Amino acid sequence: CVICSMHCVFVAIVAEYMRNQKALDAGVADTSFDTKRLLPAAVAVAGVAIIELQGAAGAPTVGDALSFAQPIGFGLGYL
Repeated sequence: CVICSMHCVFVAIVAEYMRNQKALDAGVADTSFDTKRLLPAAVAVAGVAIIELQGAAGAPTVGDALSFAQPIGFGLGYL
């Protein structure tokens, strides 16, 4: 479930990127990637990791790698 909660981080990163692009198009000279906007998403994923991974055993598998497509696909629905 930790991998599935990564959509929080994905959406925050893409939204911040889109905000920067819109500011550049509007002619704003100083646009920087604001990492403070990503902190709440990172804390949310860390909280899920603490709850879900407590006592988890086993190494990551190919299925875990494939599961990373879910937060990207789900996150694109928010954008």
